Amino acid sequence: MSTFLLILSVFAASIPMLVFLPIVWWLDRYDREPVWLVLMSFAWGALFATTGAGILNSFLIYHMTSLLGAPLATQLGVILVAPLTEEPLKALILIPIMFSRNFDNATDGFVYGAAIGLGFGMIENFLYFTETINDAEVWFMTVVVRTACTAVMHAMATSICGAALGWAKFRTVDIRVISGCLGLFIAIGIHTLWNGLAVAAGVTDGSVFLLDILIFLVEFICILVVFI
Repeated sequence: MSTFLLILSVFAASIPMLVFLPIVWWLDRYDREPVWLVLMSFAWGALFATTGAGILNSFLIYHMTSLLGAPLATQLGVILVAPLTEEPLKALILIPIMFSRNFDNATDGFVYGAAIGLGFGMIENFLYFTETINDAEVWFMTVVVRTACTAVMHAMATSICGAALGWAKFRTVDIRVISGCLGLFIAIGIHTLWNGLAVAAGVTDGSVFLLDILIFLVEFICILVVFI
């Protein structure tokens, strides 16, 4: 069973993200971005951002464990360390893309940011799926929640950074810096809120997790409406 679920994990992690990606690209109906640049953004999230985040997270949590103990260090790692490392690493590729002639408004930034987040979510989902292959029920629930929510949260968060940079592209340098930092701050906040409530749900009851889902849906609808 575990071998079968391992194989299924490959498809469960990749297929939804590869379906979401062209949908995000298609939504920018008036000035669609070059496919190669969107795919490059997706690859950055999947390969470089996940690798860098894995190294940084492991390093920081390892040293936190010696100071705070494993349980607390793990919880703080999920709530604080992950958002503070992953969001900047995901958004880093947006800086050179911003200087491309293909990046000229907030909508463009939304598309590139979402592509990065989907790539990151794909690899992160696969790693989480493989941790639960010995329990089919847990594996299934992990696939559902992380596909529908966590991976989309990554796309939402980085899309905000991209949109902030796109809005400020033709403004002064100080406005661009402030806008980019504000977008990153909001992305980290969304990520922290999702992870924090998820951790709280693990030590309390299911109502906290339902609250997490509800807040996520409100965020998703608001961001989608603004984008459209």
